[in-house]
Amino acid sequence: LSGGEVRRTERLVTDRHRGFMRQVERLGRSVVAADPPSVTVVARDRPGLLSAVTGVFALRGLDVRSADISGEGGFAVETFVVEPSRSRWPDFELVADQLEAVLRGTFPLEERLAEQVRAYAEGRRSMSSQPVEVRISVDNAASTGSTVVDVRAEDDVGLLHRITAALFALELDVVAARVSTLGHEVLDAFYVRDATTGGKVTNVEQIESIKDRITRAINVSTTDSERR
Repeated sequence: LSGGEVRRTERLVTDRHRGFMRQVERLGRSVVAADPPSVTVVARDRPGLLSAVTGVFALRGLDVRSADISGEGGFAVETFVVEPSRSRWPDFELVADQLEAVLRGTFPLEERLAEQVRAYAEGRRSMSSQPVEVRISVDNAASTGSTVVDVRAEDDVGLLHRITAALFALELDVVAARVSTLGHEVLDAFYVRDATTGGKVTNVEQIESIKDRITRAINVSTTDSERR
């Protein structure tokens, strides 16, 4: 709130998280620890991890209400507060298995999500009398080491996955995130760095590309998904 740097720090990583890190090393795969409504994912840090996790969550019928990213020593720690969109909790062993398959490139996540959107989009439309105004801002003054991308939009099936996938496609590394869902509205802040330079995004054209790509990700329709 004071405008200081938000980054992955040891302050945000607990001994429990470090135990999961040792488990990842021992098993050679990511860990999904569920204590509904909280879910913790610990994995080797890699580009696109947040997008993969949120995509699997959407596929398994989990709505993300809040999310925080931290980590240390080459590991990512992603903590979520979720709720089931279908009135029952999924099999979290299946969630873990599908996430691992996505990370290994053996599970067609985008194809399955497109089917999910076609099946459930109509029932998930907002009941708000006034649509949420989409707002996307890119701020290089709020953080000393990262570019902050703020997104305000109406909640939708797989929205967080689409936004983080857009950031990944733009070769941006999400080093921290604060995600909140308030009713039918999402308020997300992503701290990103250029994956090539490791620094802030300062190029004007690149900043416009971020806004354009996220806007298209927010506004994607079922027809768009079918074309993919």
